[in-house]
Amino acid sequence: MKKEVISLNITAMVYLYEAEMLEKGKFVFQNLKDGQREISVSQDKIDKFWQQIDFIGVWDWKRKYEYGKYEIQPPTDGVDWILKLRSPDGKVKYAAGYEKYPDTFNNLVEIFDELLGNKYDPDNKFVNYDEEEEEC
Repeated sequence: MKKEVISLNITAMVYLYEAEMLEKGKFVFQNLKDGQREISVSQDKIDKFWQQIDFIGVWDWKRKYEYGKYEIQPPTDGVDWILKLRSPDGKVKYAAGYEKYPDTFNNLVEIFDELLGNKYDPDNKFVNYDEEEEEC
């Protein structure tokens, strides 16, 4: 059986969020605020992570999120992201984008934060460049 993979990288000039499972239950997490640290995660939390991944429909995401040639183009100093997953039952997802996100991308970040014990900040929402952010 192939190794389980959980990895999310979000980078920009002033934003960094990297999470990767090094081995079962051992993660490395890095952001600009706290730097890099290793985190141990229980199997129960990992199982819940996979359930939440199923719930928000990550397996149905496209492989690439990018702007078409007739869409308004984002600035060149925007946000790149890469998601790599391989579940215990063998499902695989690779998805990436630049300033373009699937509808449940913010849910994904919240799920990663819950898994790693990081405080989710709703002010750091990711919005497609050509869409208006919803007013609260």
